[in-house]
Amino acid sequence: MIERFRLPPLNEAKLVQADINGDNQNELAFENRNRDKLIITRNDFSHSVSTSCPGFEGINYTSIKLNGNAPPEFVVASHTEELILLYRFNYLYYLKYPLYAGIYVIMLLLILLIEKAQKHRAELKYETERSIAELQLKSIKNQLDPHFTLSILNSIGGLFYKQDREKADYVFGKYSKLLRSMILNSDKIVTTLSGELDYVQNYLELEEFRNGNSFCWKMDIPEYINGDIKIPKMLVHTFVENAIKHGLRHRAENGELYIGITNHSDDYNITVRDNGIGRKQANQIEFKNTGKGLGILDQILDLYYSLMRTRITYHINDMADPNGNPSGTEVQIKIPVTSK
Repeated sequence: MIERFRLPPLNEAKLVQADINGDNQNELAFENRNRDKLIITRNDFSHSVSTSCPGFEGINYTSIKLNGNAPPEFVVASHTEELILLYRFNYLYYLKYPLYAGIYVIMLLLILLIEKAQKHRAELKYETERSIAELQLKSIKNQLDPHFTLSILNSIGGLFYKQDREKADYVFGKYSKLLRSMILNSDKIVTTLSGELDYVQNYLELEEFRNGNSFCWKMDIPEYINGDIKIPKMLVHTFVENAIKHGLRHRAENGELYIGITNHSDDYNITVRDNGIGRKQANQIEFKNTGKGLGILDQILDLYYSLMRTRITYHINDMADPNGNPSGTEVQIKIPVTSK
């Protein structure tokens, strides 16, 4: 077997042979072709090392400096410069193999740790989305309860009985659109602001018809409002439904509902205001009311924050006339436009 060793291009200057490392065997020393490096190898050309020596004008003389029990030093001098070198076996050389193995193990553990963290995060996200979806299903059950559905269908049937087919088709179309929106978005936990407002508008038209036009409503949505921002599904609707169910429904006539959006700094403020009987009087009338709707919404908003890192808040104000009598309820919903 023939062993081959690759050396850099050498200078034509004479080769220096000397026991450089004190192992009783001569080593070889010479310059490279560009005369900017000094090369030292074993006498069989193995274990070659090089050191930079720019401007070194050729080897003039060499010497071995003995240091007792310490390794000897190799002295190389030119006409203008002198180098003192140590050429010896590096016992730390073979530590590179366990070092490489250690680095590999550390990288493998790091990859496994990142994979586990990502898996845990994905599972947490899935559980959060599932919890939000379950809460929203509960909200939908409260929203389109059998009483609401039967009331709409009975009203539509009454219109057909009166042969008011045009109005019956209109109301049925609104109800169909409401159901279609619910079915198509049943697997989603978020919606756009414009999608939520469109849903609320259909709902209001049906409630206005169902309650015999005992109240009127108005939406004030400026053109600059970005309708594509994401919000939890049923956010605005929950407060609109409460305004009708617990406030306006107890008024015989002249009920009013207002929905408006304003922009303050980096937030959208949504106002839902009614001139109903107020929460205190409504609680006295509806003694069976457990307030589950807002409780469900609070849970949804907490889960939504943990999922989207967007904190949506709301505040309910009980309004009163100059005499201190309840004159309705106002809700302020604060939605961050940009998530941090």
